[in-house]
Amino acid sequence: MNNDKYLRSMKQAIDESIKEDDKIQQFLVWLHEKTASLGSHYQEAALRAFYCDLVEGIISDHHSSTSEKASVSVNRKISRTLDSRLDKDIDESRGVGSDLSEYPYDYITYNPSTLSTIERRRLCRLISQAKTLPAVNVAFDKDVAIAWNKTYPNYSIYDSSGIKIIYLRRAIALLVRSSDGNLRDSMIYAMNTFPSTAEWGSGDIYEKRLEEWMQRLSSCLSQHRNLKLDWQFSDEQKQLLNKYYAANKLLVDLLQENRATPEVQKEIQDTLLLPIVEIERRESDINKKILLDCPLESHSIPEAKETQETLFLPTVEIAICSSNEVQQQVQNMLPSPIDEIAQYPRENKQGRPKSIKIDFYTKTLLYSSLLIALILYVVFITVLKHYIWIL
Repeated sequence: MNNDKYLRSMKQAIDESIKEDDKIQQFLVWLHEKTASLGSHYQEAALRAFYCDLVEGIISDHHSSTSEKASVSVNRKISRTLDSRLDKDIDESRGVGSDLSEYPYDYITYNPSTLSTIERRRLCRLISQAKTLPAVNVAFDKDVAIAWNKTYPNYSIYDSSGIKIIYLRRAIALLVRSSDGNLRDSMIYAMNTFPSTAEWGSGDIYEKRLEEWMQRLSSCLSQHRNLKLDWQFSDEQKQLLNKYYAANKLLVDLLQENRATPEVQKEIQDTLLLPIVEIERRESDINKKILLDCPLESHSIPEAKETQETLFLPTVEIAICSSNEVQQQVQNMLPSPIDEIAQYPRENKQGRPKSIKIDFYTKTLLYSSLLIALILYVVFITVLKHYIWIL
């Protein structure tokens, strides 16, 4: 088995390993829809790997300790391998969000003239960057995902609450486009209603209020950004996903070692972390393209011609074509044209064969014709004799 076949078989085995888990498949469907909707120029498989990281909650950041930053998740490694620009652009966008968060939201939204000329120019530059930087949407999602995490290592619950607010402010500051108005208002409301430990303490009541707040935030993000962070996978599903991610990382490493041809490498990379239904759809499209690209000589082959003619027809149309073909075959097998089918025996209302009635009319017509012919013959002979007698 050559490298291409081996890597394809490996990719198929990896995809098959999570095929039967409906919830994981739903997650992968969302993952594909979310990354495709971003409309960015980044490698989509790299984006999918990055968002797997957000859902896992394994997110390294500048606020983390050195040992934590050194520990990079499998999916982040996949993302960085497939597209090295993504991390750099996300950091740039988040830096703009951090600078914008220094200004009140009214200033960001309406750009008031009360600021000094220097500050107003700086604010306008930051707003322009927030509108045009390619990774702004991903940076927003990352800061929200960090704020979503319930606990933070090495921080008390009071410090963790403060960190949540910091990341929420940075995320909200990036919502400077007019189309983000509703989401910005909802996010500001969510930040202002964040449960305070000073009011609720740090016990069960606070945990309940925090859970309610996170549910409201989850609903807001799902509605406005199709961002779903709370999948609540079981321990078994988490283990299955971890094995799935690790196997994909191994596959990416093999591709980076040029173990496959460029065509196979692109094929595998483009279908990484996709749901089975999307992989099968793409394979179907490839097969259709191969059939359409067949040489013209293939039209002389009945099977190829039939396949190409019905390639893009819906099932109903294909059924009609098949029905017409069967009908033609039946007509060819009949000894007489289809218009003469009425002459074949069929039951009438009284249950008597109609063929008997048809034969009776035919015979009567025949006999009447013979009788008329005989009468005409007699008349003709009589007239002829009379004419001869006169002469």
